[in-house]
Amino acid sequence: MVKLEWKNLMSNRFLRIALVAILTIPSLYTTIFLSSMWDPYGKVSSLPVAVVNEDKAVMYHSSPVHIGDDLTRQLGKSNALSFSFVDKAAAEHGLKKGTYYMVVTIPVDFSADAVTLMNPKPQKMKLYYDTNPGMNFIASKMCESAMTKIREQISQSVTAFYSKNLFTQFRTVQTGFRSAAEGSGKLDDAVIKLKSGQTKLTGGLSTLSGGMSSFTDGTAALQNGMSKYADGVSSVNSGAGTLSAGAAKLSDGLSQLNGKVSQISLTQISLSDSQKTTIGSTAADGVSSYAATLSGSIAGGVAGKIQSGLTADSTAAGVTAAMEQNAQIQQMEGALENAGYTQQNAEQTVYAIVSGTLNAAAGQITSDSINSSILPGVTGAVEKMASSVAISSAGGVVNTVNSSISSYQAQMDELKKATQTLSDGAVQVSSGATQLSDGISQLAAGSGSLVQGAASLNDNAQRIESAVTSLKNGSGKIETGLTAAEKGNAGLTDSLYHGMYQLSDSTRNISDQTIQMFSNPVQDAEDKITTVDNNGSSMAAYMMTVAVWVAGLAFCMIYPIERSEADKKKMGFAFWFGKASVMYPLSVAYSVLMVAALYLLDGFRPERFADTMEVACLSAVTFISILYLFNVVLKKAGTYLMFIFMVIQLSGSMGTYPAQLSAPFVSKISKYLPFTYSIRAFRSTISGGNNINPDLRVLEMICVVFIILTWLYYFLMDYKKIFLRRKTEENPVNGETLTNEKNMLY
Repeated sequence: MVKLEWKNLMSNRFLRIALVAILTIPSLYTTIFLSSMWDPYGKVSSLPVAVVNEDKAVMYHSSPVHIGDDLTRQLGKSNALSFSFVDKAAAEHGLKKGTYYMVVTIPVDFSADAVTLMNPKPQKMKLYYDTNPGMNFIASKMCESAMTKIREQISQSVTAFYSKNLFTQFRTVQTGFRSAAEGSGKLDDAVIKLKSGQTKLTGGLSTLSGGMSSFTDGTAALQNGMSKYADGVSSVNSGAGTLSAGAAKLSDGLSQLNGKVSQISLTQISLSDSQKTTIGSTAADGVSSYAATLSGSIAGGVAGKIQSGLTADSTAAGVTAAMEQNAQIQQMEGALENAGYTQQNAEQTVYAIVSGTLNAAAGQITSDSINSSILPGVTGAVEKMASSVAISSAGGVVNTVNSSISSYQAQMDELKKATQTLSDGAVQVSSGATQLSDGISQLAAGSGSLVQGAASLNDNAQRIESAVTSLKNGSGKIETGLTAAEKGNAGLTDSLYHGMYQLSDSTRNISDQTIQMFSNPVQDAEDKITTVDNNGSSMAAYMMTVAVWVAGLAFCMIYPIERSEADKKKMGFAFWFGKASVMYPLSVAYSVLMVAALYLLDGFRPERFADTMEVACLSAVTFISILYLFNVVLKKAGTYLMFIFMVIQLSGSMGTYPAQLSAPFVSKISKYLPFTYSIRAFRSTISGGNNINPDLRVLEMICVVFIILTWLYYFLMDYKKIFLRRKTEENPVNGETLTNEKNMLY
């Protein structure tokens, strides 16, 4: 049967051409299809991508930051994708037309957001990219994968930027530690000096506290003296009122005198005792203004002398020299010297106090105060002198007038005029007395304020004394605190130097490598337990499996595998054996040719080439055994079912995606599909992975089972043929019916 099969084949030109075509199907299917996707990931750099840079540079710590421009330069040097730098309109147009598979937009605030890390609300940097999956989904996914790497590079660059600034600040902090430590050392020296000065200050405050007690006593005495002074001023004020009333009466009297004088006629006159008394009294009253003027002049001269004497430097120096003999003053000067004053400064302080006190006293001694004291005496003496002189003069005048009255008519006229003048002067004296009374009233009112000021001074002196006591107590506490500060500051200095040295040790080896490590601390190290050169090699297992199935299906459709009338006379096993002598060598041949074509034309380099050949041949033999049985038993329906079965195997054998990423039914049916074992075995031989023997055993078992099933089918057909032939021989009448049944059987 084998010879006959090959003889028929060689004599049939169509079959020879058909077998040659079938022989090339796997090679054409795999080499052409896989070459179109042999290494797409190695050519990602050819994918056109548009970049739109709208970023604006900003200033950060006096340095310009332009991450958008930096990223543009990096992308221009990168081979990750084919980047084109265009404006927004061109990018959008190219994405819609398919010129670009992705548009990367760097927004205007890209750099501004990069420097907000230390802000209360830092902003993430946003990098926008648009894709057009409808144009090419795989290209879009590749672009997105590339963008993930670009995003990582940007993150590393920004981290490196911040790391560099951070490490720079570390060195600044180190310098600050050194300055702080040196300043702490100086502070320690200052604390020691301050403590020494504070000790002296405490002693001086103790002395000052004692002196303030004496000062408080003096202010109390001053308060008492000022009260007495106020009482005296009140008495003067009362006298001034009386003086004002007397002056008014004098003015009235002189007016009456003037009237009387104008009525005097030149007759012989004589003076009675009452007239003499009246003349003396009138004369005394008339000179009161002169007495007041004289008293004011005396008071002014005396006050000027006293004030110049009190405010003279010699007076202050003399009083100071006298006061420095006082023990309390000496104690105060000693306290000032203990507080840091020199002896000369202490003496000058005492001199300033004395000078200020004398000046204050000189301000209190005025011509008014002296005038108020001497005015009564001066007025009395002048009035007595005027009264005596007036009476004596009046007697002489009367005598003279009586002896020469006619000759003194002219003088009488002058006297009348003088009397008028005296009356006018009396009016002025009355006005001046009124003004004097008003001034004394104001002085009396001011003396009340002076008494209150003295009282306030005494109260404040007591408060100062209390404050000085509190200050002395507080000074003692400060001294204790300074002792603690001295110890604490020494520890602080040591700690600052220690921290400076530690920071110096930590930052000594900071370099660009350190910054790189900080920004990108993880370096992945992939250890591939198998090796796949490219995408074509990865897809080859799937494509070769499909290719040998398609070739087997084509053989069963084109090559005559059904028994003819002549073949029906032959045994079924012999018939199968003749077909097998063609289909199995053919399946091995196109498997070998397929692997060789991939090797020569596409650069296919499996890790185990011989094992790849073995898997290809076994898969082809197994698949054609399955296809042969279904086509022989079910005829055209079998061919249709094998097409459906191929589709099921394409989706369920995990040829492209793992079961975890596929539909749920994949994991449930994959272990029942021959494609699964063929693909898994191919992948192991291509990548140098797992042992292929378990998968080969499954394929071998499937092949043997379907060959046996094919034999069993032919055996049953032969058995029925023999059975029908015997029935025909035994019952010729029904032979025609049996013959029809036999034809239906075949």
